Amino acid sequence: MKVEIDQSNRVEETQKDTIIALSNNIEYTICIRAQTKRELLKILRRKEGSDKLIYINLFVAALVILLRQYRDDIKSIIIDIEYPGKELYIESRLKRLLVEENFKSSLQIVFKSIGKQSPAHYAAWSVHKKLRKPNWIAKSQELLRIISRLQ
Repeated sequence: MKVEIDQSNRVEETQKDTIIALSNNIEYTICIRAQTKRELLKILRRKEGSDKLIYINLFVAALVILLRQYRDDIKSIIIDIEYPGKELYIESRLKRLLVEENFKSSLQIVFKSIGKQSPAHYAAWSVHKKLRKPNWIAKSQELLRIISRLQ
């Protein structure tokens, strides 16, 4: 199965909840609360330093949580371009983490603009606008455990 992934409110927007959605013939959304992001930033800034990598690592960790439930079904992932120029960094870390999570190593990851017509965009947007609830709310400790595996 091929899925598209989109984000509403980037992880660096710490005053707003971030919603990340996947969609194809299924829809699944996760939410990282603004307060959770601020807590994580306090911890990670002491450990890691560079804000840009902190945000990207947080995005990668959120992708792992988003994809976990469908590890046996997903063959290809299309991720909306959120961090131009960082696609190789995101792909390499995401693939490594997904293999550790027992995903197939042949998983294909592609970055491209998926647009507002994408069901993934609509799923993220509808949670952002509170038209529906997220399937999962990511917790600080859950995200930190994944981020620590990126080191």
